[in-house]
Amino acid sequence: MTSLPNCSEETLGSNSSGWLAGLELEFYVAEQKTVSRQVRHHGPLQTQRSFYPEGDDVCHTYILHPPGGVVGGDQLKIKVRMHEGANALVTTPAAGKFYRSAGSKSLVSQKMIVGNNAVLEWLPQENIIYNQAKASQTTNIELGKNSCFLGWEICCLGLAASKEPFEAGLFHQTFNVWQDGVPLLVERSCFETDSAMLKAAWGLRNCSVVGTLICSRIPNDKTKSLLNEIRSAVAAVTEDDLFSVTTVSGMIVCRYLGDHAYKARKCFVVAWKILRESVLGRSACLPRIWNT
Repeated sequence: MTSLPNCSEETLGSNSSGWLAGLELEFYVAEQKTVSRQVRHHGPLQTQRSFYPEGDDVCHTYILHPPGGVVGGDQLKIKVRMHEGANALVTTPAAGKFYRSAGSKSLVSQKMIVGNNAVLEWLPQENIIYNQAKASQTTNIELGKNSCFLGWEICCLGLAASKEPFEAGLFHQTFNVWQDGVPLLVERSCFETDSAMLKAAWGLRNCSVVGTLICSRIPNDKTKSLLNEIRSAVAAVTEDDLFSVTTVSGMIVCRYLGDHAYKARKCFVVAWKILRESVLGRSACLPRIWNT
């Protein structure tokens, strides 16, 4: 497998006044069972023990961040490597919170390497960007031969329900998917409170929640039927929010734009269930932690 190109303009370093935390996980097949191994751990990043609610084939893992949020100067680095044939579902027990900063910027780096014939379902709960936060999140995914990534990222600008809008600050988000050194999807979003993009019709339209779901390894003969099925199923739950589904570089990409994180999750869970059954041949098995 080729090494992941350096897609991020920012890197994690040691010159920081905040937490420096790192977590590296590996998933591999041993005796016909996907097992996880915590390769490295530093600072306040940990995992719970693995769960197998749907049998030995799929390993469910929860990433924990005990401090409960990210403040200015914090630097978090997460790396997940899926070895050949491994299958894992990774999620978080709570929303990621980026708190206001008095000056320093917080950085979060996420790198996922999905080996040949491996499957990674990346289903974190939403990121909440508090007013006056200064943060950057980079997610890099490298796909192997016949591997599959099925996952999402949801971003909430401010706390709409508490009437605490995102009036000052910035959040830079990068999401890249590569295969054999070739970019399949390269996205950079700059949510800055002085940007017209937050209010413009071509941008966020004053909405506070935006999300993206991606599924690779789509069979060509199923693409059209999957697009139609997802559009029809999600239309029943979107209410007044905006949702779209299309194809990019052979992947299915879903978008959400609205004002409620729970509605974004509802839309994405509907799409995830359809894609999981059609592409992976598995019925939906929601992580138990979501019920707590």
